Amino acid sequence: MPAERFILFADTTNLVQRIDETAVQKNGSNFTSEWQSGTLNQLQEGHIFQLTLLELWYAANATTISVSASGDGGATFDTPQAVTLLATPLEIARAVVGFDVSGRDLRFRLQFDTNILANIYGYRPHLVNRGDLEFV
Repeated sequence: MPAERFILFADTTNLVQRIDETAVQKNGSNFTSEWQSGTLNQLQEGHIFQLTLLELWYAANATTISVSASGDGGATFDTPQAVTLLATPLEIARAVVGFDVSGRDLRFRLQFDTNILANIYGYRPHLVNRGDLEFV
């Protein structure tokens, strides 16, 4: 087993790509990474929900990530909040982010700086059902 770490992706056309997790550039340009959740309020489609709190379980070296939320399916996101992840490389820790975002299709987005390795093990959104009426 080689000492270096890497990730392999294979697609439906049988193209296999090797990603070096220590790389911070592609074609000479720095890159960052982000991840967007799916719809958080899938079970009661059409109702207005409010995202009030998001819990994240993670293990990482000390770093800062940006967390933002969307009420319109990811078309727009609120201003990202900087969340400090404490150094917990060997155990799982919890971070809590407060929100006040409402909509019919709630999602959240994590944006990572370059040169970090963070494992996100899970999340739990706190949602409030505001019904099916939308006051404009």
